[in-house]
Amino acid sequence: MIKTHGGLEFWSDEGGTPFVMRIANLEQLVCRLENHGVQIISKSASEFWDINRFPAGILRAVSIRFNQLWFLLRLPTFLSHGIAIIGEKRAH
Repeated sequence: MIKTHGGLEFWSDEGGTPFVMRIANLEQLVCRLENHGVQIISKSASEFWDINRFPAGILRAVSIRFNQLWFLLRLPTFLSHGIAIIGEKRAH
């Protein structure tokens, strides 16, 4: 795992195919968006559980429903696995 200005990066290999996993530094991401003229409108939790960790079936269906409820109730982002950032580009 490597710490960068943008967050943490972890390079791995699965079945001979390399991939990178990134955990974003939200403060840095928001700062960069604002520096490029994006006004942040809202930040909200998008998922509590990563549904890709569950095989198809009842556990995955339950995790999807729980994530939907989490998003609708706008529960704390610090507990979330995913965070949605909505912004608007300012006109020049």
